[in-house]
Amino acid sequence: MFIRDRNYTPAARILFEVAQTGMPNGRMAAISALKQFRTEESKRLLKELEALLPEHYFT
Repeated sequence: MFIRDRNYTPAARILFEVAQTGMPNGRMAAISALKQFRTEESKRLLKELEALLPEHYFT
């Protein structure tokens, strides 16, 4: 069972931290999970990450 399958949105903040500080595979997985949540909070966090991380993480 995946976090996104359970729609466990409190994990969004933790995923944000992984996307900021994790290894490249972890960053990609965290960004992917945030995209799948599709909540206002996850959208806000993704916008923040777009300003912090290189563009290749979002293409």
